[in-house]
This record gives sequence, structure tokens and C-alpha cells, in this order.
Amino acid sequence: MFGRAAELSYYFLLALFPFLIFLTSTIGLVLGSGTGTRHALFDYLGRIMPPSAFQLLDKQGEPDAKEKGEKAPQEKEGAAQAA
Repeated sequence: MFGRAAELSYYFLLALFPFLIFLTSTIGLVLGSGTGTRHALFDYLGRIMPPSAFQLLDKQGEPDAKEKGEKAPQEKEGAAQAA
């Protein structure tokens, strides 16, 4: 009986991590950088996460904007003031 429980827990953990990778990739595709849902999610995470952890998460999204050719918020402000 305990052998079956060990097998089940082993296969559950073995399947959990690929599922988390899949889930993270899917969320990234669905919630692109310009969607309101992404902003709402980040606002919610900012309220419930410790500040240092949220800053780390928030900084990870900045390189994506630069790679896609989007301007960072401070660059947009500078361009608006120059015009």
C-alpha cells in the first residue's frame, strides 16, 4: 500500500515542474506586456508580495520592453517633454 503512495507522489512531483513551466509560458503569451490584465495582475502582486520580491519581479519585465522596441516609462516622459 505504501509503495503505491510513494509512486503516486513521485509521479506527481515529476509532472508538477513541467506543468509549471508550461503555465508560466502560457501566461506570458496570453498576458502580453500591453494588456490591462497584466497591469491588474502586477498591481495585485504588488499588494500581496514583499516589496523586495516584487521589485525583483517587476525588474524582470523591463528588458522585455526594450527588446520589443517599446520605450520604457522614463523614456516616454523624456520624449514628451522634449516635444
